[in-house]
Amino acid sequence: MPATKFGQPCWEAGNIAKVISTVAQLDAEYIDYFLATHAPIKHIRHDETQELLNEEQFFLELMKPSRGEVLAVVHGDPGTGKSHLIHWLKLRCEDGLTRQELSNLAPVLIQRRTGSLKDALEQMIQQLPQDFAHYLTPVKSALEKISDLTARDKLVGELYLELATRRADRGRAPLPRHLRYLPQVCGGSTGFRQWLCREAGVIDRVIKLLTQQSEVDEREGLPSFVEQEFNLTEARYRNKARNTDEVYGLIEDFLDEPSLREEAASYFNEVLPDAVKEMTGLAGTRLRDVFDQIRADLRRQGKELALFIEDVSVMSALDEEVFVALEPQKRQGLCRMIAVVGVTNQGWNRLPHNQKQRVTYPVSIGGQMTDEWCRDPRSVAEFTARYLNALRLPPQDVGAIAHHRRNGRDVTISACERCPVREECHGIFGAVEIENLDVGLFPLTNSAPQRLLSNLQEHLRDRRNQRGLLAHILQPILDKGHEDLEAETFPNFPMAVESPPPTYWTGFEERFCGGWNPGDKKRLKFLAQFWVEARDTDEAVEKLQPFLEPLGFREFSAAAAIKPVSPRQATVEKREQKTTQETPQQAEREKLNELLHNLDKWMAGDVLVGDPEARGMLADLIRKAMPWDDHSFPPLEVWKTLLGEGSNYKFINIEGMRSKLVGTKFSIRFERTKETRDLLEALAQYQYAGARSWNFPHGELHKRTVAAWVRKHSEEIIGQLQPPNVLDTRAPVAGAVQFLATYALIGRRAKLPQELPELVKTLLADGQDELPAALSKEWKSLVEDLRIRRPEIRRFLLRELDIPQGRKAREINFINPLPIIQEAAAYTSDPKISPPGDEYHQDFWQTRYDVFEKAGRYSDLAAALDLERLAISDLVERIASSLHTAGYSAGNLPEALANYCADLAEVLQALRKAKFPVPDKDFDELIRRKVFVERREVWMTAIREAQEAAEAEDLMSVMLFDPKNLQEASVCLTVAEKYRSVLEREVEAKLRHIEQEGDPDQLAAELLQSLEAIAAITADK
Repeated sequence: MPATKFGQPCWEAGNIAKVISTVAQLDAEYIDYFLATHAPIKHIRHDETQELLNEEQFFLELMKPSRGEVLAVVHGDPGTGKSHLIHWLKLRCEDGLTRQELSNLAPVLIQRRTGSLKDALEQMIQQLPQDFAHYLTPVKSALEKISDLTARDKLVGELYLELATRRADRGRAPLPRHLRYLPQVCGGSTGFRQWLCREAGVIDRVIKLLTQQSEVDEREGLPSFVEQEFNLTEARYRNKARNTDEVYGLIEDFLDEPSLREEAASYFNEVLPDAVKEMTGLAGTRLRDVFDQIRADLRRQGKELALFIEDVSVMSALDEEVFVALEPQKRQGLCRMIAVVGVTNQGWNRLPHNQKQRVTYPVSIGGQMTDEWCRDPRSVAEFTARYLNALRLPPQDVGAIAHHRRNGRDVTISACERCPVREECHGIFGAVEIENLDVGLFPLTNSAPQRLLSNLQEHLRDRRNQRGLLAHILQPILDKGHEDLEAETFPNFPMAVESPPPTYWTGFEERFCGGWNPGDKKRLKFLAQFWVEARDTDEAVEKLQPFLEPLGFREFSAAAAIKPVSPRQATVEKREQKTTQETPQQAEREKLNELLHNLDKWMAGDVLVGDPEARGMLADLIRKAMPWDDHSFPPLEVWKTLLGEGSNYKFINIEGMRSKLVGTKFSIRFERTKETRDLLEALAQYQYAGARSWNFPHGELHKRTVAAWVRKHSEEIIGQLQPPNVLDTRAPVAGAVQFLATYALIGRRAKLPQELPELVKTLLADGQDELPAALSKEWKSLVEDLRIRRPEIRRFLLRELDIPQGRKAREINFINPLPIIQEAAAYTSDPKISPPGDEYHQDFWQTRYDVFEKAGRYSDLAAALDLERLAISDLVERIASSLHTAGYSAGNLPEALANYCADLAEVLQALRKAKFPVPDKDFDELIRRKVFVERREVWMTAIREAQEAAEAEDLMSVMLFDPKNLQEASVCLTVAEKYRSVLEREVEAKLRHIEQEGDPDQLAAELLQSLEAIAAITADK
């Protein structure tokens, strides 16, 4: 189909399906297209000799009569041409029979088609003559078993036999005692059996593999049982009524022990292949017997059998049986068989060593050869040209090429020979020479097929081969591209390729695509990525210019879009053009390419791969480019906490990035927008193209991109580091001053200094280690909490009032004291603590104000001090009660305490005089320390101050009162009172003894006199 206009499609869209297929088709209507597009396979490597053969040499080697029985295996990765080679061998065989080069040969081909065992067996039946039908009864029977609706149940039944009675027959060790009832899960227990047969279970997937279409990677092995298959949690299957007691016990054990489930799965996997073979009816030597019977009959007819199996993986679990059936034999009465079997590398490696040894001709294709082919633009272009040529030709010309190719020739007709725009088209889009004929590559170029194939997306990495070129490159380009060429919008469809945009592209667009619509820019960028190879802007302009008219682009803009904003800038840019290279060093270029590539994929909706690098650049920009020093906030410590330093980028949150935010509640979010993408590209160009400078081509453009972004977003970014307007940052400062003032008062037990320097110094002084005394439980708890919190509250206040000398300051040297002075003055007139509310402990501000977390109880400081006042009053009452019990009037409590201490001294003197010791450890220690003498005045003062604090109504009096001395007095009085009680009992006991025994001598009289004196002292009180 010649083009009517240069740039219009030169093929019929309806012919694409005939020409391009990822599976070699040998139906009659497709054979000519197969031959016309088939690229000769030149690198077939013999595994043992490492000899390289082309396809014709390989065919002749197989057909040599001297070789006798032949079992050839062609192995390679999927998509490398195994099926094409085997199809070509079948066609070459038929051509040899037609030209009488071969005779008495019966060729049979089993194609992959749906990839099921059922389909493969049906093909074998259909291709053999009708008079062989009686030999195929076992195969037909196998098909019926596979097709049966109860196939799942039959397979479970075979599993039961393999786990039970057949286990010993196959020489397998008995099941362990704790799994001795495992076969029964496939037997009498309907619950577990139905669970195994459920939809989407392993059994169901095995049956579908045998009967339905599947991919080659799915057929590399049978589905495997996993431990979850034995984790029976659904009530309808685990019902006790539907399972035997033994199986129900197993179900319970499985639920408790995952390791037991794994062990059960391993036993099932061990017997599954044998169960499948028995279920199909083709186990053991049955398949081989069928082949032997067919070969015996062919021998009687004087024929030989040539069997071509495109992909043995379609035989699923029977692949080993197929190799057994096809292995060379020396038995009399069987015809010679030439068997060629295709198998993936994985399937080949899975074969037992003894079976590999029976293969007479193992060869491989693909591998390193495919990799080399994929990297060779000319080889890929030739492969592509054959398909393009067949697509453009009418059927009769395709048939003519196929006829010549059967005779060993190559492409003999080029559709381009009759094209009126041939010269212009080949000059722009390119052509390859095959058999002295030029075949054009329109709408591709000589390098485009290979560049596209090499850049298939990562998930298609294993498709970078011939099949991948057809399925993911040529088919969409010729199908969807047909409409685009007609509409002059080629290429304008998604493709499964990815490649970094040229590093020069942003500047290129600015200079040469001014006024272009986004769609045309995108199309041209795609051509720059894959159709041409240019190192810089000038080379790109030169190479892309010829494509503009035929593909419907407008002309490049006459004037560059980047214009110097000043004469000085024009001079700078001129100097840059002389002193900089267009491209960075190779290592930096690769990093830049990768990052730009990831950005393009991200803009298309994918996750942002390699985001740490992008986040690092944004973090560096935020820290260094924002005018932080023009603002008094946030505090430097907060700034460092939120923004980090060096390589820390955890606060950067890019929409769609692969990484997850971890360890931070604060983040600066960058949306998936063109503005963000342009900013990231500009930073990447600065990093790699300019080696952390703007001195590179188009550097000024990218510099302006960054500068514009900073100007636009500075206030917004800086504001994000401040709490929202509803949170007053002065309130936490006031709370901190109140905390420190309260602790200073109760620590000093004195009012705050009036001199301002001394006031600030007092509030910010290092805290004392000794805990201030407190009486009530509530006040004691608050005082202890205050002592613990004080260092961090002090640090918080310094941090909030810090006046940093640059963002790199390591310590606090200057603060603004005014808020401390103001808040301290307010506190003196109204002592209270107002900690920040719960709203300050949400989101990332919790980090800044976490020192106040759970400080809400300080809000009711007055209530705590009222309880402390009450505790002071109670302690005074206890002292008064102790003195009253001892016989002293509590009207003047300090005076009563003084009299008590004086009388106590007289008692002690009388005891010493009477030589009447009454030991008491606690009291003796107090006497040793002379507390009742030396501490009496202190106690009297403490009682007077306590009475004043208890009666006062202001909070300050309570905070200024130190209850330590009052507590001491109370404790000492309690010890003295206990001693006095003991002493009274001892004196009374001694007096009674003396009265009963009489006074024998003068010593007794003196003792009695002393005791009576003590008694009198104590009685008078």
